Order: sequence, then C-alpha cells, then structure tokens
Amino acid sequence: WMKTANHTMVGSAIPCLKNNSAIHRAYAHYFANWIEAYEDKTGVEIWGVTAQNEPAFYSNNMWEACSYTAEQQRDFIRDHLGPVLAERFGKNRKKIMHYDYNKAHVVEWAHTVLSDEKAAEYIWGTALHWYDGDFFENI
Repeated sequence: WMKTANHTMVGSAIPCLKNNSAIHRAYAHYFANWIEAYEDKTGVEIWGVTAQNEPAFYSNNMWEACSYTAEQQRDFIRDHLGPVLAERFGKNRKKIMHYDYNKAHVVEWAHTVLSDEKAAEYIWGTALHWYDGDFFENI
C-alpha cells in the first residue's frame, strides 16, 4: 500500500514510495518501530541505519527493495526519517547513513544529499559497498 503502483515487496519502481507525505512519514515510523522491537527483543542496541540498501538498483527483481534517486533519499531523510528518529530516540542517537551502494556514484550522491544543510543535520555518514570495480578516485 505504500509503494508506487502497489508494487510488490520484491523489486521496486522508481520512485519506490507513493508521492504522499503521510506514507513517507509512516515508513519512517516503521523504521523506528523496527528499531524499538529489535532492541526490546534482543537487548542489542541499534546504533545506526541506512535509509535503503542499494537504493539505485532499479532493475532488481530478486529481493525486497525500495529504490530512490539521490534527491528522493535526501528528501526522505530530511523530511521524515531524520525527524522521526530524532523525535523517538533523541537527535543523532540513532545514526543515519545515506547512499549504501557501490563506489561508482558515491560522489554525486554525497554532493546531492549532503549539500542540503537540513538533511545533513541528520546524516552521520555515507554507507559504501567496496565491490564493483576500482573507482578509488571517488573515495
């Protein structure tokens, strides 16, 4: 019910989430609920999350996904995930990392997401996958 065109959990349309602020806020609360439930059940504190694993893997049809562009992920973190986690756990108690994908496009995503001062207030770092070619000039 949250995904564009009522897409299944496997794979993702782009954008992943319907263009509805209430849905984006509900998804952010889902993150917070998951963190609370996991910590309560296991006694293990979750110190941080990424907004989405491999957000630019648009052609994925093998596993659960929620695709974003850099702008969409920036807006989700700035307007929903960051404020909800701050409200529920205290500002910057739960670290948020953006991107969480391969080295090839890390620079453009970091520029797009971190150049927004309000989004950057909630972001602790950039999550990066080390595989997928060299691209060391991007690190």
